[in-house]
Amino acid sequence: MKIMRCPECGSEAITENKKNISIKEPFADEVNIEINENVCTSCGSQGDFFDQNETLIDETIKNLKQKSIKNILNDLTDDKMSMSSIERALEMPQRTLTKWKNGINYPSSAGIALMRFIKLFPWLLEVA
Repeated sequence: MKIMRCPECGSEAITENKKNISIKEPFADEVNIEINENVCTSCGSQGDFFDQNETLIDETIKNLKQKSIKNILNDLTDDKMSMSSIERALEMPQRTLTKWKNGINYPSSAGIALMRFIKLFPWLLEVA
C-alpha cells in the first residue's frame, strides 16, 4: 500500500474530509458534488493532495457544457431558427449542430464559446 504523505511537510498524519462544492456553467444548471479534501494534522495544509477529485470534476464540467450546448440549441430552435440555416451562416459542416445537440459529437472550446456568443447576440447570425 502506498504511504500517503503531506506534500508540504512530509507527515503521514493526514485526514480525509468530505466537502460539497458547486459547479456552474452558463446556460446550464448548477451542480453540487461531493469531493474529498485532505488535511494534514501536522502543518494544517489542506487540499486535494492526491488528485482524487480531478476525474469527477472534469466529468461534471463536461456534462454541464454538453447540457449548456443542448439548452442553447433548444432555445434557438424555439425562436424559429433552423439549425441548418445557422450552419450555413457560420459555414459549418452539415448536421454539426444536430450532433452536438444529441451528444454524438462534443464541441471544442471554440464551438462552445461561439454558441454562447450567438445565444447572447443572435443578431451575429444576420451579419455572419
